[in-house]
Amino acid sequence: MQNQTLSQRKRKEKRKRKRQTFMVRDRHEVWHSNPLTQAAVRTSSCNIVRQECGPSRFAKRFCDSIETCFTIFMRQNLLEVIGKWTNVEGPVVYKGKWKETDLSELKKFIELIILIGVYKSKHANVTQLWSQEDGHPIFNKIMSRRRFQQILQVLRFDDASAKRKKRNDDKLEPTREVFEMWNQNLQDGYVPSSCMTVEEQLVSFRGRCPFRVYIPSKPGKYGIKIWVVYDSETSYVWKMQIYTGKDPVKGRETNQGSRVFGDLVRELENTGHNITCDNFFTCLVLARKLLSKKPTLVGTIRKNRVELPSALTNGKKDSMIL
Repeated sequence: MQNQTLSQRKRKEKRKRKRQTFMVRDRHEVWHSNPLTQAAVRTSSCNIVRQECGPSRFAKRFCDSIETCFTIFMRQNLLEVIGKWTNVEGPVVYKGKWKETDLSELKKFIELIILIGVYKSKHANVTQLWSQEDGHPIFNKIMSRRRFQQILQVLRFDDASAKRKKRNDDKLEPTREVFEMWNQNLQDGYVPSSCMTVEEQLVSFRGRCPFRVYIPSKPGKYGIKIWVVYDSETSYVWKMQIYTGKDPVKGRETNQGSRVFGDLVRELENTGHNITCDNFFTCLVLARKLLSKKPTLVGTIRKNRVELPSALTNGKKDSMIL
């Protein structure tokens, strides 16, 4: 027992001798070559998730068929908003020929949109999809092609007539209400695992959109940029935020990565999750702020960050692990 204690002391003294300190250029931060304390045997309190991962209690209560699983995300209040403004826009475009749509027909319309994606036919002509010869018979059984095109032309998520009268600086205004409802439905239906990831995604789109972006490094190059936080184990998207470009009033945004990160993980405070991100988001200030609210952070960090000592940034790589 005494020999074991002596060997432990020797190891501690050896680690102390090997420990080096690195001063940052502004002398506000000090980095160490190894941790100041021994690693704890138990999991840190800031990494204990007390809820079981998987479908939420709300989802388990109502999920007993494919249809009920669909309604967890496309709830009645969300469909009512879409149906309300679609029925307002319908008579404007089709005059007296418009027949009001209801929730049942809207569900069929959304199901057809999903089916088009399942068949990977988003670039196919609508006439071909409903063709009796080389189309899909199920499309005609759900809804006629003419009715599908009618709803598609007048589909609205807000009051289009008010938008025509007065222009708003909020580029996401036409879909903001529905998008926030959708975000809430995603969170209500699932309890994420202990590890989450914050990432950006470019949804390919070449149509007319005031916040369409061009990113040459992406396969699609043109599209809508969306920041997402998702479950690292199941890839379930838990929350999203759409990038709408530079604010016309405030101008270019500073510390955008920290602001976006804070918006995405606000509901994860005091939950014990660990969040992984890339060097666009990672900085020492964000890591400390996040740790004070219980979640922890793992991510690469850019070499030009002022909080890094020069002794750690002399390598050839452009980023390092924090």
